[in-house]
Amino acid sequence: MIVSKQTNARLIWVWAGLVVATLVSQGIGSDSAGMGIAAGIAVLAIAYAKVRFVMREFMELRNAPKAMGYAADAWLCLSMVLLGGLYAWGGAI
Repeated sequence: MIVSKQTNARLIWVWAGLVVATLVSQGIGSDSAGMGIAAGIAVLAIAYAKVRFVMREFMELRNAPKAMGYAADAWLCLSMVLLGGLYAWGGAI
């Protein structure tokens, strides 16, 4: 597969954003003693944003048929809501 300079630059920026998101979520997770459920939900939200970027850019879902992209987004939203709800519910017990 031939990758253009524009595509290569976009992938580098996405990769850099993923690294920054990882560092931010690590910072939130290590300082979450007083924040509780909000910190956990924030870390989950960052993780799901990272998953979406990986699916779109590195798994080439960006160029896939629109229905496949919508299905992937629906799966991601559903799993985010379910896991976030389970996390919040478990923290409330």
